[in-house]
Amino acid sequence: MKNLIILFAITSLLALNAAAGTKENSMIGNWEGSSQVIVTWCEQKKLPVSLTILADGSVNGTVGDAELLDGQLERKVNWFGSNTKNRTTHLVKGRLKGAIVAKEGVFRERAFIHLRVDHTNLSGSLATSGSKMGGKESMILTAQHLILSKKL
Repeated sequence: MKNLIILFAITSLLALNAAAGTKENSMIGNWEGSSQVIVTWCEQKKLPVSLTILADGSVNGTVGDAELLDGQLERKVNWFGSNTKNRTTHLVKGRLKGAIVAKEGVFRERAFIHLRVDHTNLSGSLATSGSKMGGKESMILTAQHLILSKKL
């Protein structure tokens, strides 16, 4: 019985990894779109996002006016190894070079982009490094309703 449980657990994990790989393969390519800035201190309310996701999981592109460097796509899983349907399934983490909102002088060091495959689009939200309190000089910039479409 113990061996049967172990075999079932291994088979389940392999199936989950295969399904996740399929989703990641569908994410490879060039994506463009925008998100809605939700912090009150930023006058710019739309933040353009452009990502290039490569087969090895590396990601580059732009977030606002900043260049995304050393980006990495990671799968987000709970301790059961799966996600609920409405949650984001992937996270892109990377460094930012330049101002994220140049017109307003908003600079941040890192970006965290939460994504899920939503039919033919990627959807989710994003946040930057920064503090929980403050303003445009130091506070985390957050944006919701991120929708990215695949570019050919």
